[in-house]
Amino acid sequence: MWQVLLPWLLVCSWLSLLPQQSAGQTAVENVDAAGRIDRLNAQIFQLYRARRFGEAVPLAEEVLRLSMASSSATKADVFGALGNLAQLYRRARRDDDAEKMYRQALSLADEANLAATADAGIVHDNLARLLLTSGRLDEADRESQAAVRILTATLGPRHASLAGALNNRALLLAKKREYAAAEQHCQDAITMLRAIIGADNPQIQPFVEDLEEIRRRKAEHETAPVTPPDGANATGIEN
Repeated sequence: MWQVLLPWLLVCSWLSLLPQQSAGQTAVENVDAAGRIDRLNAQIFQLYRARRFGEAVPLAEEVLRLSMASSSATKADVFGALGNLAQLYRRARRDDDAEKMYRQALSLADEANLAATADAGIVHDNLARLLLTSGRLDEADRESQAAVRILTATLGPRHASLAGALNNRALLLAKKREYAAAEQHCQDAITMLRAIIGADNPQIQPFVEDLEEIRRRKAEHETAPVTPPDGANATGIEN
């Protein structure tokens, strides 16, 4: 059984220090907590599908609090609660809180021997997407590489989650103007999805649109005139 108090997890003001569970905590209390978590997660899922992210956030915060307080919860349970809460924060546009939760989830994954799991790979991918939106491209690149590496190792070369990570990496590389690599990653994602869910599945269309946009930007980049540096004439020779 893991230690309930992990101080480095306490990163949000709403998450106060939790008391240690006494040796007399009953199995009934653990069952009650598990049942409460299951009910909350069901509500969270429905709110997430309805895109009511702000309403889902306090429920996910409660799931994390209950998971940390329960002596029957595993580190994997807390890791999942952190990852889910991070995703909801991101959807609710609370990016700073989302980043803290993602990083705490990955720290816990390292401690709990979960770093090489597919779930950890997905957290790396989600964190990369968050960092990309804030323009922190080098940090996003490291997380994206980790996501693709872990998901390839854990899920094999043909899986929808890996396809998603490849496409996200393609968008990142396009942002860095590495268009050839971006195009290849996006094409790989499309090929993978077509093999998994069928070539005519409408879920592939957004990936196709991403590929078209990458190719458009690549063509513009290749045909753009070279701008000489400051102090140089059109031949590139300094005046």
